[in-house]
Formats: sequence, C-alpha cells, structure tokens
Amino acid sequence: MKQTLNDRLAAYFRSRAGEWVNAHDLLPVAGFAAWRTRLSELRKPPYAMPIENRVEIVNGRKQSWYRFVPAKEHAA
Repeated sequence: MKQTLNDRLAAYFRSRAGEWVNAHDLLPVAGFAAWRTRLSELRKPPYAMPIENRVEIVNGRKQSWYRFVPAKEHAA
C-alpha cells in the first residue's frame, strides 16, 4: 500500500516525539502547498495525534514550531 503524505508526516512527528520542529522543516515531508492541512488532519482520527504549536519572533520574523506530544506526556 502506498504511503500518503499524512502517513509520512505522522511518521516524521513520531520519530521526533517531544521535539519542537520548525514549520520550514515540514515542507519537504508533507508537501509545500498543503502541509498545514495535513498537520490539522493528524489531530483528528484516525491519527488523533496531540500536536502543539508555538510562534516566536526571531530577527523580526514570525517562526512557527510544532511538536507531537505522546499521550503519556500530554496527560501529565
């Protein structure tokens, strides 16, 4: 069975559980045009992944960061 871009993005986050990932790093994994939609879809079934986000201003530019928080850590 062919792996979807959602599957690739889910695997990427699972391999980096608890690690903040810059939004720019998600483009080659999930696709340039729809990575935000795919990230949103990971938060819903069948993936149901708790993914947090934060925004920082770095050198006057807004930077978006995301991380997958496994269920045990998320409940704590």
